[in-house]
Amino acid sequence: MNSQTPVEIVKAIADHGELKGVSHARRYGCDDGNDYVVKFTTITKTTVNELVGGKLASHLGLPVPKISFVAISKELVDSSESNVDAGLHLGIQFLERAVDFEGIDIDESNLYIKNSYVLPGVWCFDNWVLNGDRCNP
Repeated sequence: MNSQTPVEIVKAIADHGELKGVSHARRYGCDDGNDYVVKFTTITKTTVNELVGGKLASHLGLPVPKISFVAISKELVDSSESNVDAGLHLGIQFLERAVDFEGIDIDESNLYIKNSYVLPGVWCFDNWVLNGDRCNP
């Protein structure tokens, strides 16, 4: 994501269901060919923090997924088994090959991280912005 690129609005065309986690995020296929993780919050401090943090990380050259606003129609909500509000929601591009290491036994002798050179920057950035997912203030 280029830090100078405005945030796009994409249209959700398929509901792929709820993802694990406490935020009850859902995965949506959208008209730009990407899937997005959408957390259903109104415009709150958390939403603004995710948007500003993502743009700032991109500007600093850190690898971040695309951030878009996802327009979810009432028809799509009605046709799925979800209990969410139709409207415009912040979405983060779903990364198919991303791995959640929590609760996974890792054999360090076979561990290879393709972009390990970015880990110090990501770690510093997360701690700088007090990312609750990954920092210990």
